[in-house]
Amino acid sequence: MSYEQHPQSPMGAEAAAGVISAEMVRIHRESYGSGAKSVKTYVHDDLVLSVLDVDLLPAETVVIEAGRKDLVLEMRGSFQLELETSFTAAVERATGRKVIAFLSDTHLDPPFVTELFRLAPAHDVEIPEPTAEIEVDGALSTLQGRYDSTTDAPALAREGLRVFVDHLDRQQFNVLQLIVTELVANAVLHGAAGPGSFVELDVSVCEDKIVGEVRGDGAPFDYQPREPGSSAGFGLLLVERLATRWGVETEPTRVWFEVARADAA
Repeated sequence: MSYEQHPQSPMGAEAAAGVISAEMVRIHRESYGSGAKSVKTYVHDDLVLSVLDVDLLPAETVVIEAGRKDLVLEMRGSFQLELETSFTAAVERATGRKVIAFLSDTHLDPPFVTELFRLAPAHDVEIPEPTAEIEVDGALSTLQGRYDSTTDAPALAREGLRVFVDHLDRQQFNVLQLIVTELVANAVLHGAAGPGSFVELDVSVCEDKIVGEVRGDGAPFDYQPREPGSSAGFGLLLVERLATRWGVETEPTRVWFEVARADAA
């Protein structure tokens, strides 16, 4: 692991850059299941920039090979923004200054991510002490959602999956997000639009597997494997490749899936 700092950083920035680099690696490792191959952190004036060379998750590689780089970028971007609180707290502790803006971006070839922070003037600093997270008794293992059949449904369904973030490792959560996003989008595509039309989602996390299904009010359809060179059919192709088992049933139309949990005893 290598840590580098901006050669023209002001006095004290070198130590801050090293601490921030270490924290970026820790947060990425705990959140994605892997750290970073190398990190460069630049601290200069009111800007902090960390650039991390990372490895893509196996599920992300599958999605990219299926021609859906956009989906990987969208998922990465959403998750990086979810980590804003952790990233910001690390930078504020290291610099002693308040973060007033945060930007994150991902590049896939080669794979690296950038985390950019804008700092408030030094005299505006008021950094609160870290507080303990509150633990809720009991484990939520089932999600039941119902969404209007619109283009917003996939994002809303993906948002609902956050209830499982503490019960799945990053790889399992990533696979679940990809499958649900594509199935809900597929249900909207084949379903009837307008008032009264909806998509239903059920997901349960068990000790050895994740099971779920998406139901819509669209017309029944038969899944046909994507033909070479076709620009359509990516969604169910991804489900076919990521799920352990899956299927399509009618009356009502629904797509069900199972994903084995590799860490199950």
